[in-house]
Amino acid sequence: MRRVIGAFLVTGLLSFCATSTNALDLSKHWGFGAYGGGIISTNGAFDSQNDLTDILNLGGDFGVEAKYVIIDKVAVGLGVGYDFMQVKEEKRTTVHSSANLKPYYTMLQVNLNGIFNFGTLIHNNQNLNPFATAGVGYYSWRFTDDGMDGDPVKLENNEEFKKDSFGLNLGAGLEYFVMEKKLSLGGNLNYHYVFAKDEDKFGKDFDGQGFFTFRAGLTYYLPMGE
Repeated sequence: MRRVIGAFLVTGLLSFCATSTNALDLSKHWGFGAYGGGIISTNGAFDSQNDLTDILNLGGDFGVEAKYVIIDKVAVGLGVGYDFMQVKEEKRTTVHSSANLKPYYTMLQVNLNGIFNFGTLIHNNQNLNPFATAGVGYYSWRFTDDGMDGDPVKLENNEEFKKDSFGLNLGAGLEYFVMEKKLSLGGNLNYHYVFAKDEDKFGKDFDGQGFFTFRAGLTYYLPMGE
């Protein structure tokens, strides 16, 4: 059984390392992109009675990314994004003392990701690039008292309802080149887990939080040295 598993893993590794004939190869290219889309809370307790997904509406997500393709199948990317979700109307008194205000959850995220390209595995392919991503991130989030640019909500213990947290993300996507090795249209779906729990500030019930982002955008590639 061990030999079978070992042979399977070796075969998979060799397949990933091989490049198909006339396949898409973006080695030593820089990519610069911009995207827009949405964000939704998926898991994590807000308090003893609600998860964060019970508190927040579907929101917006947009940002920019720069990446460098080290070899045909592997790239590294740095992305900066901004997210916002309005607190549901029926839950506003849970977050803030006045239901007449419009509190938001906002989040600035900076992610460093490994990107694994699978377009090189497709024979006679110069346009499609399926990819997977995984990485770490810095997430600066807050609940505002009114509007996206409002002040942080003050809690009963006089702490502000905000924190700078670290997190992890996993995702997958697809890009289609409308200009050979230059301009691509793409989209991706990412899961982010933010280590937001802080019992000293927010009490024992508020937990780490999970989010899905879904994005579409453009990326322009430049060969290194040009």
